[in-house]
Amino acid sequence: MKHNVNTVILFFILVCLKNAPTFGQFSFFEEPYNMLESSFIKDKEEIDPQTSFFNVLKVVNPTDRRLRFEVSFGTPVGWVLMGERTQSVVLAPGETKLIPLRISANAYTMGDIGYTIVASLKDNTGKVFKNSYSFINVPKRSEIKYKLLERNLYFDQYLKNTTLSMKFSNTGNVNELIYVSINLPQTVTIEGAQDNSFKDDFILNSNKDTIVNYNVQLKNSIEAYEQQNHGLYVEAGSKDTLYKSTVWIKNLDSKYTLEIPETDRILVAELAFLNLFSEGNPIYEGAFWGSIHGKNSLLVDYFFRTMGEQFYKKDPLIYNYSYIKTIHRNWGFRLGDLNQPGMLTVNGKGGQIDFNHRRIRATASATKNFISDITGKAIIIKSKINRRLSLSAGYSQTKNKNYSQSKMPSVGAGFTLFKHYSLKFDLGYSITDNLIQNDNNQKKGFGGNALLQINYPRFRLNSRLMYGEPSFAGMQRGKMDWNSYFDLDLKNSRGIYGRHNGINQVLLNFNNSPQNIDKSISNHNVNILYYAPLTSQVSYSVGPWYNYLGSNSFYLFNPEHWFAVHTSMIDIIIRYRSNRTPINIGAEARVGASHISKYSTEYGGFNISNLNPEKTYLNMYISLYTNLRNWNFNAAYYHGPYTMVEHYSKFYNYLNPKTVRLIGGYRVLFFEKIFEYSVRGTYSYIIHAKTNRLGVSNELVARPGGNWTLSLSNSIGHQSTFDKLTENKYKYNNLYFEFRIRKEFGINQPKFKYLNLDLIFFKDLNGNGVRDPNEPGVSNVLVSIDKDWELTDSLLGKDRHGEFYTMEFLSDIDGHVRYKNIPDGYYTVNFTPVGKNIDSFVAESSQLRLHLKNSDIIEIPFQERNKIFGQIVMNRSKLSNLGTIDISNIKVTADDGKGKIYSTLTDKNGRFVIYVPNIEKYTVSINNIFREHFELEQNTFDVQLNGYKQFELSFIFTEKQRRINFAQQIDFSGEGQQIQAVKRTNLAGTVKDEATFAPIKANVKIIDQGTGNTITETVTDGRSGNFYMSFVSGDNYHLDVTAEGYWFYSEGLMGEQISTFLNLNRDVMLTAITIGSKLTLHNVVFNRNESGLNEEARVELSKLLDVLNANPGIQIEIVGHCDDIEAINNVGVAESRAKEVMRFLVENGYTNVTSRTMGGSDPVINEATEEARRINRRVDAIVISK
Repeated sequence: MKHNVNTVILFFILVCLKNAPTFGQFSFFEEPYNMLESSFIKDKEEIDPQTSFFNVLKVVNPTDRRLRFEVSFGTPVGWVLMGERTQSVVLAPGETKLIPLRISANAYTMGDIGYTIVASLKDNTGKVFKNSYSFINVPKRSEIKYKLLERNLYFDQYLKNTTLSMKFSNTGNVNELIYVSINLPQTVTIEGAQDNSFKDDFILNSNKDTIVNYNVQLKNSIEAYEQQNHGLYVEAGSKDTLYKSTVWIKNLDSKYTLEIPETDRILVAELAFLNLFSEGNPIYEGAFWGSIHGKNSLLVDYFFRTMGEQFYKKDPLIYNYSYIKTIHRNWGFRLGDLNQPGMLTVNGKGGQIDFNHRRIRATASATKNFISDITGKAIIIKSKINRRLSLSAGYSQTKNKNYSQSKMPSVGAGFTLFKHYSLKFDLGYSITDNLIQNDNNQKKGFGGNALLQINYPRFRLNSRLMYGEPSFAGMQRGKMDWNSYFDLDLKNSRGIYGRHNGINQVLLNFNNSPQNIDKSISNHNVNILYYAPLTSQVSYSVGPWYNYLGSNSFYLFNPEHWFAVHTSMIDIIIRYRSNRTPINIGAEARVGASHISKYSTEYGGFNISNLNPEKTYLNMYISLYTNLRNWNFNAAYYHGPYTMVEHYSKFYNYLNPKTVRLIGGYRVLFFEKIFEYSVRGTYSYIIHAKTNRLGVSNELVARPGGNWTLSLSNSIGHQSTFDKLTENKYKYNNLYFEFRIRKEFGINQPKFKYLNLDLIFFKDLNGNGVRDPNEPGVSNVLVSIDKDWELTDSLLGKDRHGEFYTMEFLSDIDGHVRYKNIPDGYYTVNFTPVGKNIDSFVAESSQLRLHLKNSDIIEIPFQERNKIFGQIVMNRSKLSNLGTIDISNIKVTADDGKGKIYSTLTDKNGRFVIYVPNIEKYTVSINNIFREHFELEQNTFDVQLNGYKQFELSFIFTEKQRRINFAQQIDFSGEGQQIQAVKRTNLAGTVKDEATFAPIKANVKIIDQGTGNTITETVTDGRSGNFYMSFVSGDNYHLDVTAEGYWFYSEGLMGEQISTFLNLNRDVMLTAITIGSKLTLHNVVFNRNESGLNEEARVELSKLLDVLNANPGIQIEIVGHCDDIEAINNVGVAESRAKEVMRFLVENGYTNVTSRTMGGSDPVINEATEEARRINRRVDAIVISK
């Protein structure tokens, strides 16, 4: 019975299951949680760690049971899950649940690594029964930033080293291998460098930065110490990023001695001992010379030198070279040796008078050569009619004792045509009487010279011609000499260069009359080259080379015939110039053929027509040259004839000329530049003649001081020749020595003096401003000394007042700088420390202006910086409604009570630091800009340093208690009431140099353009360039920035910019006023096809006038521009704009200005939009001289 009951129950259950709906499979032996299905919709995803990303977890319950479980999300460390990390989930049978999630990766997540988002499903016991994964890929992002902390470095005066510092920042998301490669010149080294190259590498982790330092050492060599600038070429980066930069290191000296030019010496004396150690008698010569610069434009030059042993053995009045020359205002006088001016010249002793006044110049002279007994007289007058035309006329005559007499009138003119062409010529007609012949035979001849010049921006030509008939008495007699060259610029360092040198000359005897009118020589050479660069360091030239040689003047040659040879070649030149070292290397090859076009069949009285000599033959020339700093070398090989004689010998004597030639030179200074040695040598080997020639010249110069110079020089010559007929070898030698002693006397001129200036920088330990015995010097102070020419010219006159070179120095270990032989005048000395031993010592100023009247020693103290620091404390009311208050850029000053004030600005946290010299007492005060809402508890503090190096204080501002007062009668209707909101604008920024990014101390103003009033103004911090301003907003404000030595900057602040409370930032870059610098006048705008100036433009030009009047020594050029439409229809409006601006400047007192037009060829924005055209309609101001 029990068995039947169980059977019935089992049957009932099966019937129920059959009729019930089926939701899934289920087993009494399987856990239902394991049957849950879960997955991410995005199982793989690539993300940007800078942004968040979205995903969805999908969970499906395929069972017939209601399941409760937890879902926990796991993310990589540092990632943020926006929402709950653990969620409770209940799923009905067959239900699907979508769980969204948003995740933000860490901004510093490493790239090129796979990450996983894990969704863990847990039962009610906390046991994980299923995990789902979403795989996240963060792509690699490589971003390396590199910066040289200093591009201009200086070698330490004592250690002769410096530190090269670089900053690397890895803002990418992977660790990077950083490499550094530095190409070094021959003069410096870095520890570990090989073959002038230094390499280094290191790992820089992601989102990290580092500074690496390399010690650069100057080599201990003469070349290294002589060279001032040393260039290092740096390549740095990673495998994906490369940076290239150049670092210049200066090796500056602490002293400089100006070599006073001989034209400024009152007396120079020299003794010369010639022809020493030879078989002949030694020769002794003496000389003295000098110049006297007097006041009122007086100049006197004199010179005297003996001429060999004739001075002692014959007539000392004749055998010397001497003169005295005086120039005073418009007059010049010379007595003694001179060259007679004009085309009919005589070299001898005599007198000359010059007159030069405005457009007229006249010269008259009388001369006699006592050795050849020739006398001469001449007068020449030149007149400059206008800028394009000049005329001249003259007359000269010579007389050769009782032999001949010549007279010559001459005329000349100079023209300038069409701006680019100029022609000058001088013509003479001579009449020569032969005084020996009784028939009074006269010879008349014509001669002269001419010069043609053509100058375009990309083409230049210069051609000079000198001509004289054989009967002409001038220096050009019997010759036509024509020399020309041209240069055509094809841009990008490419061009065509050509030259021609030619001469036709009739041979004359010693009396300068034709020996035989038919005997003459002719030599013409033409070379045209195309030149272009191959790389930045290698260039080449290629072109034809042609030479014509002709003559009828040979030994054993029939003068009725003519011998002529033509040589045509291809000329190829390769040049290499290193950017890293002062080395130049070049090679030239000329290959072609020579052809004999004319010759005589008679030679030595014999007919040689049956010999059939070679008329056409190979000709070749190859050379190689190298130039370094102190030495040079040239090697050349000639294959074939080169000169007329060699061509003649090859044709008639069957010689095949081949020559090797070597030339070299070397120069070196040693023993602290006291000694200088130079040597030059030449060697040639004539292969076909088996002849060796060697020449060597040496010179040793010593400058021991006291303006003494000793020099010993010699030349050595050697020649060996092999005689084929006798088979003997002949040798020739010669040896020559000379010794010179020179003394330059340091006598000051009446007009100016050469002085000594010594600067001593020292640490003023006790703050008394005087150098005491225990106070050390400050080394490595960079010093530049510049002459104030404007002030010197205005106070001392514009006439010459001494030679001067602007110099840079670096103070030595004692802080000493010396400029020896500096002329008197007005100077500006700028100095700044570049060493690392300065500690907390600073100079009161970085500039010194001085009037140097006598030699002087100036001591410049560097005083210790005591630190006064503190902060602003703001006590706010609990009921305050003022919001955030900016407590930065508030001025704090320290007054020493002796007229010197030091100041600084607070930072964003209200902190400040003032460095002051070591003086006992300071009064420190702050500018209370919050007086409307805050009470300042104490405005000033008396700071007693008393030997302390630091002092701290605080300025406390307490917010005022507010009261509300109600009027007795208040109209709440609002009628007639108007509420006005007063808005403020905070403007902050920096002002820096556009080229160097150095901070600038500048004046910053906010100006109301409508009224011209200054709303507010401030001065930037000279150390950081920062500024801050707060002002009431307006609709038509301009920002104006000015600084000494810089162009101004002006920018309009638009109404919509400042119509509400704003914090604005402006970083301004100013352009230094240097030659070539350009100022674009942004606020000088023009309507289309118009050139008139509106009121805004006139305001802008008035600012330009302020800058120009502050720098009166500069000359500017106003350049006008037009837009692309005007360039087609009305290009002349660009010139009108330039002239209109120039007219405004001239009318307002500034005349040092010119103008030109660029038309539409130089747009700022090359776009066809109205805004671009508005900007392109402009004018620029460019500095062309200063």
